[in-house]
Amino acid sequence: MAQLVGVLNMSHGPFTNLAPEKWENVRQSRSPYRSEVPIETEGERVPQAARIRAGLDVMNAKLEEMHPDVLVIFGDDQLENFDFNNYPSLSVYVGDEFKGPDNSTRGKPEEYHTVKNYPPLAVHLLRTLIQNGFDPAFQMALQNDKGMCHAVMRPLEFFNNYDIPVVPLLANGYYPPQLPAKRNRLLPSRHPRRRNRLWRDVAHARS
Repeated sequence: MAQLVGVLNMSHGPFTNLAPEKWENVRQSRSPYRSEVPIETEGERVPQAARIRAGLDVMNAKLEEMHPDVLVIFGDDQLENFDFNNYPSLSVYVGDEFKGPDNSTRGKPEEYHTVKNYPPLAVHLLRTLIQNGFDPAFQMALQNDKGMCHAVMRPLEFFNNYDIPVVPLLANGYYPPQLPAKRNRLLPSRHPRRRNRLWRDVAHARS
């Protein structure tokens, strides 16, 4: 029987895999921060970047230790494959594979990484969510040449590993309207009984 071997939580923010000397360029390319948000000095960015790198190294070591057969990555699509013609609150990618960029190959589809999915697990997750009262969408292919969203691709870039099959589970955590807070608390990841039942069903599906 299959088993859940671990859970890793990480940011996919823009600074997490950039050299500290490039942080200010990212800030300048975006809307101004609120006045109360502190801005690091150049000298402060270097040790902060080192702490980020050390944390990612720990996560890489944990992933290697767990040696999973498949990853389920929870993330959000920020106008990458979804748009306001069709923007689901929750979606499971069930296609055989997907492609997506790392931080240096955005907009260059010919250089995208190809990642295998695990469709039996993806379909089972889809069915289990429906059976637990959710109304997820699903995708069998990506909608454009932007590739899979960076919320999924950036962790794979951190791990420097595109060989582990990945089931993307995408939640709208970015644009309104979103799941109400009361309903959001019922997501399997936030409710121990539902979470345990979900992963028990997943293990049964993969055994």
